[in-house]
Amino acid sequence: MLTTIAITDYIEYSGASVMPETPLDDAVNQLLASKLDGIPVVNAQGQMVGFLSEQDCITSMLNASYYCDTRTQVSEVMVQQPTVVVVNARDTVVEVAEKMIRNRHHVYPVMGGDGKLVGVISRTDILRALQAHLSVCSLPTHAQHSAHTH
Repeated sequence: MLTTIAITDYIEYSGASVMPETPLDDAVNQLLASKLDGIPVVNAQGQMVGFLSEQDCITSMLNASYYCDTRTQVSEVMVQQPTVVVVNARDTVVEVAEKMIRNRHHVYPVMGGDGKLVGVISRTDILRALQAHLSVCSLPTHAQHSAHTH
């Protein structure tokens, strides 16, 4: 059943993150390399202190490009905790999909039960999960049971 499918199989564990003092142009390079719309910002202890999205970077990068100013740091443009919208690793695909519909973010940090960052999940990941479930729905009834038990 879709409401019981946890997001754990769909979380991206890329380890992509930046620190608040990272120059914004370096962070944008890492963001682009990750192929995600946003990445967590962590402190020296590895705790998430914010989130940096492509949207957060555009205005600053536009100004930096115009003035050739490369001094901006991630901390100046990131969304800071506790205002970052996160999901829990125990959340279901349905819960995360509903949160994505309400909040319209593209990528969410995923927090473990211990409050530590375990990865990120994107709209693409949730679509992949929904598509996988939908493909099982189109199987004959006896094959559906087999697909859910294996």
